[in-house]
Amino acid sequence: MSINHVTVSGNLAREIELKFTATGTAIADFTIAVNERFKQGDEWQERTHWIGVVAWAGLAERIAKRFTKGDAILVTGSLMQESWEDKESGKKREKTKVTARECEKIEKMPRREDGGQSTARQPSGAISGKPKDPDLDVEDDIPFN
Repeated sequence: MSINHVTVSGNLAREIELKFTATGTAIADFTIAVNERFKQGDEWQERTHWIGVVAWAGLAERIAKRFTKGDAILVTGSLMQESWEDKESGKKREKTKVTARECEKIEKMPRREDGGQSTARQPSGAISGKPKDPDLDVEDDIPFN
């Protein structure tokens, strides 16, 4: 059995690039900056990971309308491997990206006193690749919203 599921949260590193295939299918391409803070010795260090994300069809169009550079975002999806031949060197290149299934705008939380980022974030509504089914909406049933 294999599982290909990933959840990433960070900030949009650039404006979303919305393109369309020859048949009219929307493709949103964007990058998320994920900051990692860690203590090395007595000092706090920060490292940024740049995660490429692609979304398709209606989800791509909704993301492009709703999100802008700098927004805090939570993406759920799967990993995919892109490969191509570099035109300059002729070498095969590869890049791992996330194919988004859902995206959610989140509110940033203030830093903790110890210098770390709070892990609790307030969601502000998810958008997904599938239309929402009102019969499956159990948000009102969750006691810890």
